[in-house]
Amino acid sequence: MVRHCLAAACLVVALAIPAFTSCAKAPSMELVAGTADLRDVVATLTGDPAGVQGLIPPAMCPGHYDIRPSDIQRVKHATALLIHPWQQDMPNVRRVVETAQVDPARIRVVPVEGTLMVPEVRLQAVEALVPILGAIVPAKAGAIQQRAMQLSAEIQRIANAQRARLEVAPIHGAAAVCNEMQVPLAQWAGFSIAATFGRSEGLSAAQVAEVIDRARRAGAILVIDNLQSGDTQVGAMVAREIGVPHVVLSNFTGGLPGADSWSETIGENVRRLVESLPTGQETDDGSHH
Repeated sequence: MVRHCLAAACLVVALAIPAFTSCAKAPSMELVAGTADLRDVVATLTGDPAGVQGLIPPAMCPGHYDIRPSDIQRVKHATALLIHPWQQDMPNVRRVVETAQVDPARIRVVPVEGTLMVPEVRLQAVEALVPILGAIVPAKAGAIQQRAMQLSAEIQRIANAQRARLEVAPIHGAAAVCNEMQVPLAQWAGFSIAATFGRSEGLSAAQVAEVIDRARRAGAILVIDNLQSGDTQVGAMVAREIGVPHVVLSNFTGGLPGADSWSETIGENVRRLVESLPTGQETDDGSHH
């Protein structure tokens, strides 16, 4: 059964990539991306979603995910492993690289800092990936450049649409308490950050008390938590203590149910933010939220 599946997959890839004339070479074109967002961008640019696999599941914390034997096998046979700069020194990524005996030449670090959930950072990743992918798949370099232009325009369109939703909401610099992983998106949405918190196992009672005190002094209207951090108890407790809503956002595409694309994920994040805001406040356009 496995042989039949491999043969079928091989045929599909061979047909999709004219440069390869024999079935035996097709699997070597598989790419592995360090996160769901990196995979999403790479798959769009190459035009071959089936040939791009993700290393870390979208709902998992990249630093706490336990690498599986299947992950090692994927990386071992991939043409290239593309990762974020912050993944280079993560123990789980280093472990998979060492166990799979990956040649350093097959590891490509995409030189963009920050979360690709933020539109501006995603645009930077698109630009950075064009020469990287062009070097990996020279035959597709022209098509990759063309798709990059289209993707950049689409990202900007989606960003503008979500920004319009946020601009009529009662944010305008309002203070929020934020999981440290969600700070970039919260700031992009227009919040000022009153205090931040990390994973619960790294927080003392005194540190939590300090977060609550800062939130109260700043008049925070919301506590923004991170799905991938895995434990939302601290955020929920802070929200209860200061009497504001607690909202959980995803830092990666595909982390939330029904949100498989970046467009759907950022849209759901914005929806959760807007619907969690205090009601009864009038916006500049005279509507109520």
